[in-house]
Amino acid sequence: MKKVALFLMTVFYIGAYAQQIPCSNCTYSITGLDKNNYTLVAGQTLCVTATGILQGTINLDGGTICNEGVFSPSEFTYSQGSFNNSSVIIYTGTFNLNASVNIDNNSSGVMNITGGINITNSNVQFSNNGTLNTTAIIVSAGTIINNGIMNYNNLSNNGGTYTNNGTANCCE
Repeated sequence: MKKVALFLMTVFYIGAYAQQIPCSNCTYSITGLDKNNYTLVAGQTLCVTATGILQGTINLDGGTICNEGVFSPSEFTYSQGSFNNSSVIIYTGTFNLNASVNIDNNSSGVMNITGGINITNSNVQFSNNGTLNTTAIIVSAGTIINNGIMNYNNLSNNGGTYTNNGTANCCE
């Protein structure tokens, strides 16, 4: 029941806040339901518009993802790049951040990562200014900065940098 309520809140959240930070210079624009697979290299930008729902396999290999809709890939891999979220991310896997990547969850962003977040590369910069819901956060390297709301069941900092300037709710 809790997951259903969270999903419904997330869907309603899209319409109110998705257009705060517009995406630009889009190589690919997702405007509706899209189950295609994408590999993004340096200089390419994948934009998920406010009406877009991305469900395909995504490989971030030096490019940029700009999300204003629903980013819910079946698989998400990356070696480098950047990710700017201003809306909703729903991912059932684990964000294994073991490559040079910058993730910005803006104030209107909601990230639901059921498999947890594992940061193991010193070149990872993860900034949360919105809401992050996940099972576990493991920081072995890199940096995570929370200026928003983080809800998680476990936090382990084994050598990375974790800064909390917002609200961190742990251990239901």
